[in-house]
Amino acid sequence: MGILYAGPYAHDLNADTVHEGYAARLMPDGTLSSGWSTDPDWPPHVGLVGACSCGWRAERVHSPGDLDGPEYQAAESDFEAEHLGPLVDAAAARSWPDWAARTISWANETAIHIAAGRPHDARYVLDLLRDDLNHRINIADELAEERDWLGTVTDQTANLLGRHDSYGRPFRHVTNPTQVAAPAPPPPRDPPPRGRGR
Repeated sequence: MGILYAGPYAHDLNADTVHEGYAARLMPDGTLSSGWSTDPDWPPHVGLVGACSCGWRAERVHSPGDLDGPEYQAAESDFEAEHLGPLVDAAAARSWPDWAARTISWANETAIHIAAGRPHDARYVLDLLRDDLNHRINIADELAEERDWLGTVTDQTANLLGRHDSYGRPFRHVTNPTQVAAPAPPPPRDPPPRGRGR
């Protein structure tokens, strides 16, 4: 079995094509094979390459290696860093705007059905909207859990390193805002003298 993304944006990522990554055996004729065998008659491979079920393959060729050896793991890492990571980032970036546009469209469609006297059609669209909203709630819950876990791990690491100012972010596409120290308040002024006014 290969590498499958199972995070919050899995549905968005795999909507059109499933992306299952693996360390492919590079054969002498340049083709890739996902198969492995201990059979001595099995054809030898000349390298290992990160690859995906969608047809993507990494440029980097690693030395021939064994199943689960360092070269195998390096090829899998190429898939994760060069192909899967950018796909997850792109899915995360478009997921919420696409949902918002879809929700507005379905709400408008529901209103049109009701105005036209088609309540059954409106109910069908509302069911789609409800199911999509439940899916979005699950995604938000997963993101919160991921964020909480990452914060806990980061806090523990910071404590081990003696630092308390490093808080991680679960997604690379969301940047940390620049931390700016607030200026110190001005020193208090002496109260104006009491006495006669001008």
